[in-house]
Amino acid sequence: AWGLQSSDIGVTVQGYDADTTKNDVSNTFTGAQTFTTTRNTTWLEINAQTGTSYTPVLWDAWKLITLTNAWATTLTVPTNANEAFAVWVVIILEQLGAWQVTVWLQSGVTVNSKGWNLKITGQYSGAYLRKTATNIWILVGDLSA
Repeated sequence: AWGLQSSDIGVTVQGYDADTTKNDVSNTFTGAQTFTTTRNTTWLEINAQTGTSYTPVLWDAWKLITLTNAWATTLTVPTNANEAFAVWVVIILEQLGAWQVTVWLQSGVTVNSKGWNLKITGQYSGAYLRKTATNIWILVGDLSA
């Protein structure tokens, strides 16, 4: 997100640097300025998982996790004590394998979804997890019981 503030003596530009670390940057300019920006064209990083189980880690925040296995796969949502994701973090899930992916919860975690469905419906379907509070997530997507 870019914010622009002006004052009588200059302009402050706040935003993100162009690399993937998303470090905040802030600069103050005075006088006439020309502004150019560069954007990282890779807007979504992929974590390709091929095993039958996976537990997201902090590195997975705002990423796509693909789940590809010939057998049933479990994605376990960790407690805040194990992986302290920030509230509002989104993790996108894609099932690329033939067998169903089930979203499982570590003890103490709540995942809310329509009809309490926690399985991605099948190959080439997807869903996303969004953290709404400590140990509380919402799961939205192509889901079944």
